[in-house]
Amino acid sequence: AKLRERLAAKRGLAEARQQEDQAREAEMQRLAAEAAEEERRLAAQLAADEARLLEEQRRRQALEERRARAEAQRAQEAAQAAEAVEKAMQKQREEQEKADAQEMEQEMKRLREKAMAESKAIKESLSGEQAQRSLALQRRLAERQAAKARAAQAGLDAERARLLGEQRARE
Repeated sequence: AKLRERLAAKRGLAEARQQEDQAREAEMQRLAAEAAEEERRLAAQLAADEARLLEEQRRRQALEERRARAEAQRAQEAAQAAEAVEKAMQKQREEQEKADAQEMEQEMKRLREKAMAESKAIKESLSGEQAQRSLALQRRLAERQAAKARAAQAGLDAERARLLGEQRARE
């Protein structure tokens, strides 16, 4: 009877151990499955994070490229505007020089005509010695007017040279 009890106890103990082993095995399998599932979840999250980072890098690069293109466009437009302003200023200077030259020519022509008219009037109104004095006076007057015209032309030439110098300095 004692032997049977011992055998039954041993069998019960063996069964309990076997059940414990099976429970431990089941627990280990469950833990391994959880670990594998966690590993898969972490791998998927890592892949998603990497994809997000790549997309963000692509977006940033595209934004930088757009910014660089816009900056280059603005620089080109500014250069074109500066060139247009310079051309307009050059044209205005040339037109002013031409107008000044025409004005000087007309002034010289007017002075010549005036001197000739005065000479003619003096010739008609005076005779002999008076005419000679008048002619000498008239010559001096014409010389003075010519000197004034030359001085004005020299001033115009100096102004033109100064403007050309400024233009070359800017270029």
